[in-house]
Amino acid sequence: MLSDDIAALTARYAGALEWARRFIEMGEYIKSIQDSYYSAFYAAKAALIHLGIRSKSHQSVQGRIDELVDSGVLRPDTRGVLGVLLGRRNESAYRFAR
Repeated sequence: MLSDDIAALTARYAGALEWARRFIEMGEYIKSIQDSYYSAFYAAKAALIHLGIRSKSHQSVQGRIDELVDSGVLRPDTRGVLGVLLGRRNESAYRFAR
């Protein structure tokens, strides 16, 4: 079951990353920002599942990543990365897409 979940998330983040690249080539920068964020989000969820950690919401995934930084499992420079990317995604979706 865990390997199936990880495989599904891996396919999702690889697909989102590929679309982000394509959107850049097409000049669709807002869509690229959004897919770039989702690629990182799905990759983080897959990594957490690999460690036996389940998180659903965007904020809970970032929170669990930050806990792993605090415990020394992850490097300090991973703290808050998803939060920054989510902010960029939200700004592109809600501010610039109008």
